[in-house]
Amino acid sequence: MTLLMEDLIVLAVGLKPKAGPNTGVLPLQFQYGVRGAELVTLTMAGRVAVGNGRIEIRDATPLADPGPNFALSQLVASGGAELRSWMTNLPPLYLTNYFERLHLAGALSDVQVWLLYVARRTGYLVADQDYFRDVCMRLHAAVMSPGPIDAAQAALAGLVHAAGLATWAYPGAANAPVRDRLKQLAEGSQASAASASAASASAASASAASASGSRGVSVNDDPNRWFNAPAEGIGAGAIEAAVRSATEAAVHAVVSSVTEAVHAASDASTHSHHGGGSGSTDSPPSHHHG
Repeated sequence: MTLLMEDLIVLAVGLKPKAGPNTGVLPLQFQYGVRGAELVTLTMAGRVAVGNGRIEIRDATPLADPGPNFALSQLVASGGAELRSWMTNLPPLYLTNYFERLHLAGALSDVQVWLLYVARRTGYLVADQDYFRDVCMRLHAAVMSPGPIDAAQAALAGLVHAAGLATWAYPGAANAPVRDRLKQLAEGSQASAASASAASASAASASAASASGSRGVSVNDDPNRWFNAPAEGIGAGAIEAAVRSATEAAVHAVVSSVTEAVHAASDASTHSHHGGGSGSTDSPPSHHHG
């Protein structure tokens, strides 16, 4: 499986070639969308829960992947965290590290771009087109679904909205119903989102992508394990349905909370940038990374 953080990055670069954490191209909220994707990943892995504006530890067992595992270790060390504070307190070179690891894994290739014709920065291109098409396909399946969708689909769609990629993925007035669908999924409103899907299908059916496979750095404790592995034995169907329902509810709740936190963080960063920012989405305005 792929990680939600990687999915967002590959989608962004595929939709906007030569984008990078220091090129001034990515939406301001993108860094917070990726941060939120870490939180959703930890939630789906059963490690944390979000409630009343706080991140609480449910299971301190380390994950195999260094990205979400670092986030988990920090949360465990602090005994949890206030959600909005955690969202804005990004580690140094936060986005750069994710971009570089996708580069090393062969999903992205780097290219030098000029920023305002003065400074050179590293941008990226999608090298693994199968991965990009797979993300597009999964996103499109979520927004075109005529009914409720599972937690993994809702998480991807909601985070695409939270990360500011909705207008890149579905541009123009004709795709307004699709963007509304993404917004509703980000806010955790599955019922109203489902009612908008019929209009979305007619507006953007030509955007569907086909994929021959996917890749990514795996997490041993598969966050989608409840959706992939059927239970066995007497009463297994009821148990699996209950677990699935609880997991989906938790993920919808955390995506909604993340969306609110992303908006708050973006607003705060916008005000700070008005006082003189660096033009980089790799860190909060108080940090400057070339």
